[in-house]
Order: sequence, then structure tokens, then C-alpha cells
Amino acid sequence: MRQMSSPDSPEVGKRVLVVIRDMAPFRDVEVTPETRLREDLGFDSLSLLELAAALEDEFGLPGSAHLEDEIADYADDVMRIVAEKLSEAEN
Repeated sequence: MRQMSSPDSPEVGKRVLVVIRDMAPFRDVEVTPETRLREDLGFDSLSLLELAAALEDEFGLPGSAHLEDEIADYADDVMRIVAEKLSEAEN
């Protein structure tokens, strides 16, 4: 488990995109903030749960963060949600 990063850090967004890319069922698609998780990368409900768990582990978020309940359609939505959870964890 890694240390929590500042939510405003550009590194957070890059790390989120790397985790999404590494967990994506379709591996031949470039992951950008505009990438759609289901349509472009092939995520289904189970793989979204796995993505949420991987993000919680990567960023040291507690399991109570419930990322799986908030993951939306686009990679930039996931980046925003992770940054919000990191900010909440700092307070």
C-alpha cells in the first residue's frame, strides 16, 4: 500500500490512469481522461469492483471509501472521485 498523495498533485491523475489501464479488460486502448470505462475499455460490474479495490489499495484509501458505488463512465470521473476521497482522508 502506498502513501496517500496530495489530491491536487498531477501524479494522482496519472496514477489513476495507470491503474485503470492495468485493470482494463481491453488492453489495446489508450487511456485518457475522456476514455469511457465500459464502452472503450470493456469494464463490466465485476471488473469495476476490482478497479475500485485496486484504486483503494494504490492510494491507501480505507475500504469504507466505497469507490465502487461512485465510479462513473469516464476516466476523468474516476480521477475526480479519487482526488475527493484523498481530500476527505486528509481531513
